[in-house]
Amino acid sequence: MILAAIQARLAAAPAIAVLLTEQTGIVRCFPLLAPQGAGHPLVVLSAISVQRSASLHEARDYSTGTVQVDVYARTYGEAQALEALVRRSLHAQAFVAGGVTVQYCVQNTTRDMIEGTEPGSATRPLFRISTDYDVAFEES
Repeated sequence: MILAAIQARLAAAPAIAVLLTEQTGIVRCFPLLAPQGAGHPLVVLSAISVQRSASLHEARDYSTGTVQVDVYARTYGEAQALEALVRRSLHAQAFVAGGVTVQYCVQNTTRDMIEGTEPGSATRPLFRISTDYDVAFEES
């Protein structure tokens, strides 16, 4: 459910929604895997780790973990711009979305990559910025 909460948070941010709906009208923010032909730019979300904790003294369960947010774009500048918007929406934020209360979401590490650059390939490369966020959350 944490991926659905982050997906809803990003889709609700007007500047992000505009970029991710260009040409298709569909918000290109997907859990785990983007469908083939989804278009670009796009965002893919993955739960890297989730630790669930429960207490005999608490009626609620809290979880912590790491969520990876991958931004893909046709140019490095476009990837950087989208990653900055995503960071502003998530980093150092607490929010409720998709039935999940996120107590904190803090940027951890970021990696820049290029994909699809095999020698002799006619395919245009994709620029990817992959960011890990540490999260604490409660599912309803």
